[in-house]
Amino acid sequence: MERREFNKVVKRILSVPTAPFHEHSALAEIRACLGDEGLEYRHDKFGNMAAIVKTGRGPRIAFAAHTDHPGFEITLSKGRYAEANLWGGVKRPYFHKAPVLIQHDKGVHGFVMATELVQRYKKKRVGRVKLKLEHEVPVGSFGMWDLLPFARKGKTILTRTADDLGGSVFYL
Repeated sequence: MERREFNKVVKRILSVPTAPFHEHSALAEIRACLGDEGLEYRHDKFGNMAAIVKTGRGPRIAFAAHTDHPGFEITLSKGRYAEANLWGGVKRPYFHKAPVLIQHDKGVHGFVMATELVQRYKKKRVGRVKLKLEHEVPVGSFGMWDLLPFARKGKTILTRTADDLGGSVFYL
């Protein structure tokens, strides 16, 4: 794959909204990219996906990644006020008035008003957030920090989804 084509594929995959338990769009985009390259893939009974590249004899190499990154799931919605569970480990200082983008309609912008710590993995972590949004969203909507989905700066890729979704592009 040529560099220009690789960059297009990377942008396609990293620009798709995703969060824990809301990975369907990311998986669909990865499947589309694999299909565009004529690569086979399969899913196991747990939902994991594996791409198969036949290279002849020799050692097999596997790349592993997950297709989410830290995000929010709306659990309470009242007008422009919402509460959400945070899925993913993020340190508390990153929440102070942080901009968020909830995936509903064409995207609903807002910001974090407050955080609540919960006991998780033997440590207290941010587990719930209170949000102020442009308008009401349905319970069950998901979102993430409102950051640039994808940009190039020289040879560096800047993305909101580097947590591990970025690792999925190396299957291609």
